[in-house]
Amino acid sequence: MNENEDLKITIERCKQGDRISQKAIFEMYKDYMLALCQRYAKSNTEAEDMLMEGFLKVFQNIASFKELPTSDTRKPSFKSWVKKIIINNAINSFHYNKKHNTLETNLSIEEVVNIETDYMFSEEELIYAIRKLPNKLRVIFNMAVIDDLHQDEIANILKTSKDAVKMSLYRARILLKKHLLLMLNEKQLKQYGNR
Repeated sequence: MNENEDLKITIERCKQGDRISQKAIFEMYKDYMLALCQRYAKSNTEAEDMLMEGFLKVFQNIASFKELPTSDTRKPSFKSWVKKIIINNAINSFHYNKKHNTLETNLSIEEVVNIETDYMFSEEELIYAIRKLPNKLRVIFNMAVIDDLHQDEIANILKTSKDAVKMSLYRARILLKKHLLLMLNEKQLKQYGNR
């Protein structure tokens, strides 16, 4: 039996409520999906909550997943189906907490900074900088840059205008560059001290 056949059997067992199969699916995709949640969340705890809520929705809706694609069809893979649910859950978490978010940032064109350096930011540093973005900007940045959604799709999902998405993405990029520049300056200060 090949890997695709094993997955089909596991999915079918999940549809019947088999806990062992659910655990197998969770173990198979948890690391990838947690990394995705970390880009949307403010903290690791929030990301873990998003992950658990997302997988709960995966198992609640698994009966709606039709079939794994064969090599000649263009049906989404199970992994992409799970990813879509996890992303939608992250967005729904954003909507749920929207009334508590600070959405406005007052950025001017003078704050745009080009970061030209030989230093390579680690994944952890980038996630840290992205998490510092206000909620709305972080969500839109992730959807556009990380998850490669079109601005029309983002506007439709977030129930806003395409122009609002463009402006938020612009602000997110400016603010992210500012955070990264501050991190870089702090690193250089620690390395070289006050000269």
